[in-house]
Amino acid sequence: MFTFELRKIFSILFSSGMLTASLGFVLAACTTPCRPNAPRIQVNPCVGRNPCALRNPCAAKHTWASQQPCKANPCAIVKVNPAKITRPSNYRPYQGNQSDLLEYGEKLYKDARLSTNGLSCNTCHQGGGMLEPTFAQPYPHFVAMARERSGLSQIHLDEMIQLCLVASMASEPIIWNSRMMAAMTTYTAKVQQNLRANPCAAKNPCAIKNPCAMR
Repeated sequence: MFTFELRKIFSILFSSGMLTASLGFVLAACTTPCRPNAPRIQVNPCVGRNPCALRNPCAAKHTWASQQPCKANPCAIVKVNPAKITRPSNYRPYQGNQSDLLEYGEKLYKDARLSTNGLSCNTCHQGGGMLEPTFAQPYPHFVAMARERSGLSQIHLDEMIQLCLVASMASEPIIWNSRMMAAMTTYTAKVQQNLRANPCAAKNPCAIKNPCAMR
């Protein structure tokens, strides 16, 4: 008799939905505190406007990409006064020991303190990444970025360094006849030589994963 009454009560509760709702509430109360919070996915609102995004699988590894998704776009169109990046008429490059300049230039190439947006030359060009194949050609030559940003039909390597500092790294040009300028030019020339020797590097911003790199 008692069992029959329990079945009758259970049937009434189930048909009215009260039992289902009660069980759902109990389960939710039990499982919610026990589940770890799902990770929040940061969406970059500028990714659609960033032509670098598809070519740079390393971008997600950089902290600045999530901290400043709009300002961290090295491909953002920034117009630069050509006078700011063009060699002065009386330009005499600094002369020094090539080995010392090469070593100093490598440090500068990887130094984000030269910028105001957390970028370094190496951020975008590690292992020759994101460099157009034309970069391997002897300078001066035509560079699309130079034409687009400053209206220059051709550009020297040291001028290209100045353009990247101003346009991509949101910084100021280096003093032309300084040791720093000579070091940056010397090391970047080595990067150019490596790219000429390894044409696969320009297609791969993640050089370590490049199967052609060892060639």
